[in-house]
Amino acid sequence: MVISVFDLVTGRDIYITRDVAIMSGYTHDELAQMKDPVSALWHPDDSPLYGDHVARWKTMADGEIFEFQFRIRHRDGRWRWLATRVMPFLRSEEGDVRQVVAATLDVTAWKQTEEALAASEERFRRYFELGLIGMAITSPEKGCIEVNDETCKILGYERSELLKKTWAELTHPDDLAAETANFERVMRGQIDGYSIDKRWIRKDGEVIYTTISVKCLRREDGAVDCFVALLQDITGRKRAEEALARSRADLERRVAERTAQLMAVNEDLRDEINERKGAQEKLRRSEAYLAEAQRISHMGSWARNASSGEVFWSLEVFRILGLDPEAFDPSIDTLRQLVHPEDLPFVEQNFLKAMSEESDFEEDFRIVVPSGSIRHVHNIGHPVMNESGELVEFVGSLMDVTERKQSEAAVLRYQQEHHSLTAKLIAAQELGSKYLARELHDDFSQKLAVLGMELAVLANQAPSEEFGSQLLKFTAQIGTLAKDIHRISRQLHPAILDDLGLAAALKNECVAFSEQHAIPTEFDPDDIPRAIPDDISLCLYRVAQECLRNVFKHARATKARVALDGGHNEITMEITDLGDGFDLEAIKGGGGLGLISMEERVRLVNGTFSIRSQPGKGTIVKVLVPLRQEES
Repeated sequence: MVISVFDLVTGRDIYITRDVAIMSGYTHDELAQMKDPVSALWHPDDSPLYGDHVARWKTMADGEIFEFQFRIRHRDGRWRWLATRVMPFLRSEEGDVRQVVAATLDVTAWKQTEEALAASEERFRRYFELGLIGMAITSPEKGCIEVNDETCKILGYERSELLKKTWAELTHPDDLAAETANFERVMRGQIDGYSIDKRWIRKDGEVIYTTISVKCLRREDGAVDCFVALLQDITGRKRAEEALARSRADLERRVAERTAQLMAVNEDLRDEINERKGAQEKLRRSEAYLAEAQRISHMGSWARNASSGEVFWSLEVFRILGLDPEAFDPSIDTLRQLVHPEDLPFVEQNFLKAMSEESDFEEDFRIVVPSGSIRHVHNIGHPVMNESGELVEFVGSLMDVTERKQSEAAVLRYQQEHHSLTAKLIAAQELGSKYLARELHDDFSQKLAVLGMELAVLANQAPSEEFGSQLLKFTAQIGTLAKDIHRISRQLHPAILDDLGLAAALKNECVAFSEQHAIPTEFDPDDIPRAIPDDISLCLYRVAQECLRNVFKHARATKARVALDGGHNEITMEITDLGDGFDLEAIKGGGGLGLISMEERVRLVNGTFSIRSQPGKGTIVKVLVPLRQEES
């Protein structure tokens, strides 16, 4: 502290303690030699007030204290904040104040602390109002002290309405007990925060899902002062997961129906059915993995100052990165060292682009934590501008999505196994059908032919005309039976497909369909490739066969057409009928086994399958299959 006596008549200090050298860097003698110490030392913003201060001192009453703060330039060039208290020291015979005594303290450190605190509070305020994620400050009594706009948007209330409610009133009743238990553990000092998935009831009555992370701020005595909560609306993700579960259940139902149909074709499929049961068990286990993946991983917040490059990480970011906050400083270089080498170029390019364009960014990448394990993280960032439109800092959130990524990979793996099993089942069916068709054609047809000829010979040698007529009748019936067996054999597996190719087989199918059902059916081939892979030929033939069967059973058509067209590295088949048609929307999700079979067959050869139909306007089924290139 510096004590000084200032003479109002001369405008100079007549006494000053030696500590002035420490405070200003100048000795008493050096200050005395200055013509105008105020102009030389005082800050330009403070020196104009000096005259007002002196005028005020002249009117002070005894015992009155005048306080003010000002800045001076220290001898080392830095500005120092000083706080001064002034009171009357000596008066003239007329009672006017002649001299004042002043006590001056250096308050620079206190001022710097005050400014740093104000900057920190301003940064928190900007992040709080950013709208990137819901934030709320609540009391130990569960009431809302402050909420940002994103929280109001998520819960559907105005800010004034939320500040009158407790979070317990807004929580779904079924989730209240779990969060209350965590809240009480914090209040007892067992933990400082928690993260959970929970449901809320919006103002409009809608139930929404969120991931919420809560941390408490404690007073010096350890009691909870307030809570800071981060909310992220995950309703869309939850509903998508529920839709995925329903889709999986529907797929399992349809595959079960398909399996039942295939079991009736041949007893040899038993082993394949057992494999399917094993695949279904894996799918049921995958549902448990999905249920675990529904819980979004913890998230942490971060900020990066645009001018200084200084980085801030919350404690949750340190936890996600597997770092000790006492041993590591938050920095871009620290994060770069953790990013998986394969993802590092993408992450750096994405961040540099966001910095140059001052735009939002969102990215998924992998990190290798110090323990050696690999984690998947989701990172989002947002630029913060000042009133002049200049970039101040980037702020964002980092989330650990490792469990979700693992669950997605597991689901994909089980779906691939599922598709593989379907292909095996269809292949087994075709193999059984081909074997049965060969037996019918090569064995039973020949035996019936021989039997017919023998009966014809016996008819010519019959002892009576009546007996001979009866034998000729049996011969005709055997001929009809032979034709039926030939037709069934062709439906099971057409030999003509193997011998003469797809075009000949389809033409033969159209002719046979026309004769059997009296529905004129045209076959229209155009630019058919010479060689079509066997699996593609069989797929297109089976689809055409099933479509014509549906034309007879459901369409009541007067005419049908099968068109086969070869293109550049692809082949297209279109089946058209002039029949009743149907409402596509009405049958979505409820297609029969025939429709399921066609879709599965086309998918297995990497083709696309589509149907266009309207009531009274007929139906068009179109299949497009890419042709594999021969390896050179």
